Amino acid sequence: MPGSAKTENSFFLTVEADELHPDVKEKYEHVRKAIGRLPEKYRAVIRLRDIDGFSFEEMKEITGMEIPNLRVILSRARQKVKEEVKKIYDYEDKKQFA
Repeated sequence: MPGSAKTENSFFLTVEADELHPDVKEKYEHVRKAIGRLPEKYRAVIRLRDIDGFSFEEMKEITGMEIPNLRVILSRARQKVKEEVKKIYDYEDKKQFA
């Protein structure tokens, strides 16, 4: 059932941006943009799991991919998003202290 596997990430990604504190809203936008820049396969899997809250079994039915493959793709997608957001904040920190 969609929504049954909601995580902290899915809450963060589905809350309306207008409802967030400005600092959280900024991070939300960075995460959203980073997801948008992912390769299609990664973007689809991270959206199904972390935004739409589908279980791996449901994702398997939707995509036709095996669950171990979905787990690997999701892990890689999350890592890429994390790296992209970290780059942004590292750059902003360097700019601030320059």
